[in-house]
Amino acid sequence: MKIHERHERHGAAMLQIAEHFSFTTINAFRVGSERSVNAYTVNDNIGMYLKYATKPHGAWDEYKFTFNREHLTEIASLNSKRERTFVALVCWEDREVCCIRYKQLLSMIELRRKRLGDDEDVYTVYVQAPKHAEFRAYISPPGKKGKMLGEVRVARNAFPSCVFGKKAS
Repeated sequence: MKIHERHERHGAAMLQIAEHFSFTTINAFRVGSERSVNAYTVNDNIGMYLKYATKPHGAWDEYKFTFNREHLTEIASLNSKRERTFVALVCWEDREVCCIRYKQLLSMIELRRKRLGDDEDVYTVYVQAPKHAEFRAYISPPGKKGKMLGEVRVARNAFPSCVFGKKAS
């Protein structure tokens, strides 16, 4: 089997989960008979959806993660079958994972929907990874680049402990 880039990028996050003392199992999430390439079940009760960006871009030096309708439908399906669901945003160049709860992602998207007054086909979540500071995950307001809407701050050392309901040390 060929090794795809997503194997490498997802594998970096999944290995950290597998090395955690609370880890027991990981399986690809299935939608019908199809195996997902982004969604996983951890310990039978935790949903994990992985996205990666190779390097930060733009004037604000941020990672860009896009979620289309298919992605959002898959995450919703994963969430409906698990006790809790996370979205792991792998920031490859910084070699770290910004992990947010599915509910936080939905909250960001809902804020943008309200501002726009309509649904969009694709939503973009940005992550800033400033040195020696928390991650900043957010979505931008319609028509306003460089502005933060629904900002979520995530401790750099939160992953993977946050997935198992434990605070990072």
